[in-house]
Amino acid sequence: MRYKKIEERFEEATEMLGVQLTSSQGSGSDDYMQGMYNGMAFMLSIFDQQEPNYISSEEYKDISDDNTSNNNT
Repeated sequence: MRYKKIEERFEEATEMLGVQLTSSQGSGSDDYMQGMYNGMAFMLSIFDQQEPNYISSEEYKDISDDNTSNNNT
């Protein structure tokens, strides 16, 4: 088993954050999924030593609505 460097792990975790956001489906009112995203953003900010990039309810709703309409075409 090859152990990954911290940079590789951080890159994978950042990709997972993007997947968490773009894979969310529905009306955008799913507080749980938004909370999951913000929790992941918080954890990554600790390793990155920067302020977390939280997503607001409005931003989450817009992205979720976009994903729903893109999957229906």
